[in-house]
Order: sequence, then structure tokens, then C-alpha cells
Amino acid sequence: MRPARVGFLIPEFPQQTHISWWRVSEGMRLAGAHVQLLSTRRTKAPCPHPQLRRAAEQTFYLWPPSLDDLRTVVGVVHRLPSAIEYLKSLKGPRGIQRLKTIALALAALRLLRICRLQELDHLFFHSCADAAHVAALCRILGGPAYSLRLGGDLEAYGVDHDAKMRSATLIVPAAKSHERQVIKEAGVAPDRVMWSWVGTDTDEFYPRATAKDGGPLQIITVARLNPAKGHETMVRALALIRDRGLAFNCQFVGAGSFEPQIRRLVHEHRLERQIELLGSRCADEIAQLLRESDLFVLPTSGIGEGTPAAVCEAMSAGLPVIATKVGGLADMITEGVHGCLVPPGDAQALADAIVRVAQDSGFRRRTGAAARAKAVAQYDFRAVADKILDKIGQLTAYQHT
Repeated sequence: MRPARVGFLIPEFPQQTHISWWRVSEGMRLAGAHVQLLSTRRTKAPCPHPQLRRAAEQTFYLWPPSLDDLRTVVGVVHRLPSAIEYLKSLKGPRGIQRLKTIALALAALRLLRICRLQELDHLFFHSCADAAHVAALCRILGGPAYSLRLGGDLEAYGVDHDAKMRSATLIVPAAKSHERQVIKEAGVAPDRVMWSWVGTDTDEFYPRATAKDGGPLQIITVARLNPAKGHETMVRALALIRDRGLAFNCQFVGAGSFEPQIRRLVHEHRLERQIELLGSRCADEIAQLLRESDLFVLPTSGIGEGTPAAVCEAMSAGLPVIATKVGGLADMITEGVHGCLVPPGDAQALADAIVRVAQDSGFRRRTGAAARAKAVAQYDFRAVADKILDKIGQLTAYQHT
């Protein structure tokens, strides 16, 4: 049976990248579940999405704990030895781990109290990092069953994955390759693992109504400004296609600490007229920018890459995609069907792929239409939410037989 009252945790909520999994929580709501948003703590970073800022006002945060949370321990004294054994088993630098252990225990007590007050019967944690320990500890202390979302490669989410996942109902990795990691490295039974896309609003991200009539190729990439996202490779590739005489404009949407380096690189390659850095934008603005574009590019090379929400949104908007063969991107994009796949860090290969898309309007139309069809069929947040709730329900029913 599907869970009726779900606690849906997104760490350090709200942030720019949380929009896709917030949509999944809304999909669970539309599917009939009562959903209570949870988070570890409220981020200090600005969030461009107004719907996330509103949702934050209805979110329960696990830090800092209150005196009432600490009183919860009175009713679970008989379970404390098991919780202590769990905490003692965790690895990591001992001094840091001891401090972390205290924080995890306090957050678990607060979570347990929230679960009781809200009568939650399942927890879905969009985290396989330290927050996953809080879900496991809450379960040990008598809290509800829990499931975990793994957003990328296991190595990007710390250690002790076997402990985090041992009692989880379901693990939801971002890609097939991550599913294999969970089974092999964390020892989770295959029937408790189901990889899934992120959630996209295919009604909001839709293609432009009329075909573009000439002009330079309009390229867009949406990603935080971080070295792992490949903006440096992108700038070098764009310099190559400029030198080959291709007319284009390119927009970088996103913010981050790597912005000064990117601006310096743009200046060094004399691309100030072709590349525009737009900073963070809300979902409505991104949807409009995608409709005004001809091609989406994500040259990421980082560990931990899953199935990026930005690619789901671009495909939903009917854009061909050029991306790198990392993480779950090869699961999303079939070469020549939805766009092109190139090796990470290879500016020449990226430039060649962009030129191919630019010079073949029929290829652009075919791949864009195929990308849209796949997004509608597989990426919509309502379908993702249904899939997860169904699987949790099946596993819960099996565990109770």
C-alpha cells in the first residue's frame, strides 16, 4: 500500500537546484499523499524560485533542535543502545566524527518528534549524504520507514553507505550506473533499488510555437558556475567555432564561485560579444530562455553527475542536447536521436558537435522533437512521483507479508 503521509526532506532548502525534487513532492501531493516538507536547515543563499521561497515557510527544519525535541528521548530510552551502536560504527576522522555524531543524534530526535506530531508514515530523503544517517537513526528510535535518493556517484556522498541504506525501504539512484554502485558497493538487494529521473513540469517547459526564421545559432547552458560543469571546455569550444565562421550567441544561466574565472576566460578568447552570463533565473525565466534557444549544451565532467534537471527541462522544451558521456547523461540522450554525446573535457569534439547541429536544420528539428517526446513520456514530475510511490507501496506490502 502506498504511504499516505510522507515526510519529504530536501537538505538546506531552498536552493536553485531544488526545484525538480520539490516538483516531485508536489507530484506526490497530486497523487493523494499528504506531504510535509522537511529540511536539515534553511540555506542563507538566495533562491530565485518564488514557489520554493513560499514552500520554505511551510517546511520543518531539523536544525537547530529545541528543548521539546530533547524531551523526546524520555520515551525512547530502551532504543538508545541500538542508536549508540549505529553512531559508534560510523567511520571518518574521529574528532570531526564525534562532533557530527552529536548533531546527527539531535537532528534524529527532532525528526522523530516531527514525525509523531505530523503522523508521518514514510520519509523520503533526497539525500544519501549525512542527512541519510538522520533518517536511519530516526527509524532505529521508532520513527517511520524511509527511502533515499542518490543523486550521483556514491563516492560523492561520503562513506558508511551500507549503514545508511541497510534499513531503507527503497534506494532511488539517478542513473543505471549508480544503481549498479548501490547494489555492488553498498550491498543493497536489487529489488530495493530503482533508478529514476528527476521531475520536470512538461506543461511549463514546452517548445516554441513557431520555427525560428534564420539568424545566429542561439546556444544555452543552465548549470551552476562550478569547474565540474565544464564551462571552461565550453568557452574553448565556442572560440573554435567562432574561428570557423559560425555565427552564434550563447547564454550561461547559473551562479557560483567560478564566475570570475569564466569571465576572465571569455575575455581571453575575445568572446564578450557572443557569450552572456545571466546569473540565476527562476523557472519561468528559464523556460522562456529555452524557448528562445536552438541548442542546449552541458559539457559537465564532474563526479556525482546524475540525470541533470536542466537537461530534462531542455528536452521538455524541445531542444536538441549536446552533453558529455558522464553519469546518467547517456541514459537520457541517445546519440543522433536526442542530440549528441561527446567526451568530457574535449573542446574539439564539442565544437564539432555544435557545428553539426548548427549546419543541419533537419537534424535539429528531428532531435528536438524526439527530446520533447521522451521528456513528456518519462520526465514529468507526476509520473516520477507515481513511480516512486508505487514502488514504495509494493515493497511495504511485501515486507508485511
